[in-house]
Amino acid sequence: MTPQQATIADTGEVVNVKDVKLNTILAVKAGELIPVDGIVVDGTCEVDEKTLTGESFPVPKQKVSNVWAETVNVNGYVSVKTAALAEDCAVAKMARLVEEAQNNKSSVQRLIDRCAKYYTPAVVLISAGVAVVPIALKLHNRSNWFHLALVALVSVCRCGLILSTPVATFCALSRAATSGLLIKGGDYLEILAKIKYMAFDKTGTITRGEFTLTDFRSLADDIPLTTLLYW
Repeated sequence: MTPQQATIADTGEVVNVKDVKLNTILAVKAGELIPVDGIVVDGTCEVDEKTLTGESFPVPKQKVSNVWAETVNVNGYVSVKTAALAEDCAVAKMARLVEEAQNNKSSVQRLIDRCAKYYTPAVVLISAGVAVVPIALKLHNRSNWFHLALVALVSVCRCGLILSTPVATFCALSRAATSGLLIKGGDYLEILAKIKYMAFDKTGTITRGEFTLTDFRSLADDIPLTTLLYW
């Protein structure tokens, strides 16, 4: 989501967005991403900000208006004076939040880690026992027992158990982030799994903000529905 390039207004030079310094004047044409958070110093346009704010309609921008990185200039041409470095922009902070959420362990993952402290030594001891006990008993086919010990070590290894939860959490948080949803961590994903009812109050984010007639009833028994419709 983060823009990678920016255009210097004075020279027209295209540079890496990480090289843009504070108070630099950037040119943003219609259809382009705004590369860095800043303030409009010249021109007017409308900006699509739904990826950051959820606003369903383009927001008019003029001189002294604030604009944000990764939002889209829908029409017009504006010159933007940078107010932050690329790593300090709102979209960069969102990316860091997602990374921090991916690094936070959920309660299930913490439980698996606690079990793994005992599970791993047990597997190693069992595998060693499969290799050592036949030698102590002077059984034949020692190479076959060594092979079985390695099979036991690999097949009972904790990798699948340990990786299952963090991989699922990582994929879920990443997928949600690309859809514009920021989740604070794996614990909150587990809470979401238990939710049965959810209420939203922001019109335009998950609704169209347009009312439609879904039902029509007569509250009076002596007035039929056809009469109400006629009136």
